[in-house]
Amino acid sequence: MNHFAGYLWVYFVVYAGAVIVWRSLSIYRATGLNPMRLPATDDAQGYVGRMFKGVLALCFVYLTALTLGWPSDEIAPPVAWLDKAYVRAFGWCILVVSGLGVVWAQRQMGMSWRIGLDADTPGPLVTHGLFARSRNPIFLSMRLNLWALLCLLPNALTLLLLVCGELLIQIQVRLEEAHLPLVYGQAYESYRVKVPRWW
Repeated sequence: MNHFAGYLWVYFVVYAGAVIVWRSLSIYRATGLNPMRLPATDDAQGYVGRMFKGVLALCFVYLTALTLGWPSDEIAPPVAWLDKAYVRAFGWCILVVSGLGVVWAQRQMGMSWRIGLDADTPGPLVTHGLFARSRNPIFLSMRLNLWALLCLLPNALTLLLLVCGELLIQIQVRLEEAHLPLVYGQAYESYRVKVPRWW
């Protein structure tokens, strides 16, 4: 099952480097602002941020272990009924589409992109492009990424990553929906009425 784990590891590193590190540095160089707005507090936002980091770290450690030759079945029990060639092919398709979706949506957000809630230095409200179809195309693409991982490496651990990631994304989106009207006022309320949360 893990003969292509190295490709997934490379994808994960390039993906994280492009959409988190490179994007953050680009915004910092252009504006002097740090787009990383996840607090170290013990409130809901701080907790979600820490758990997100935990999910990403676990995913990285798992893919690294597979790449180094650790048998997948020794790490987590397989989900045998998903271990099919057509499911893996579907997973690769989802992975490519979701990865491109994040990059495309970030490009459309421009200098407004943030990780976390930014009450002090928010950018303009973005409502065009993918954001005219979905209020959360980046989070939607992240959800698809987790589904792709399960399709490609179907086992108890990737299922756990999917469930945890899905719960955290759903909570984060609702935290943002409570925060954004305070920043953008009626403009966001009108946008929320017209555009669905996901699709």
